[in-house]
Amino acid sequence: MTVSELGSLGEFVGSVLTFATLAYLAIQIRQNTAQKKREELVSIQHGQNGVVAQLQDPRVAGAFARGAAGENPSIEDLSTAQNWVIQYLNHFQLVHDLDRSGAGALDE
Repeated sequence: MTVSELGSLGEFVGSVLTFATLAYLAIQIRQNTAQKKREELVSIQHGQNGVVAQLQDPRVAGAFARGAAGENPSIEDLSTAQNWVIQYLNHFQLVHDLDRSGAGALDE
């Protein structure tokens, strides 16, 4: 085998190994992207659960119940309900912004 043939063989082996490396990296990037999307969905769900869990607080639930019953809500009731609604809307704004940026897990 001549030096020229060895060089050609080396180039062929190098190109095959380069292709294999690129294929491996593409698989790893795809798996990493899928994992990040799963983590983001879990994070969004935790945020949602945190906001909704506040309704278990008797002060928050009472503020909404008194308002729904048509009672005259106190300033504290109005403030409590307003703060909860703002947190809830902020959570959905975050989800919306993630979706619009294309970085969100909602792109699937």
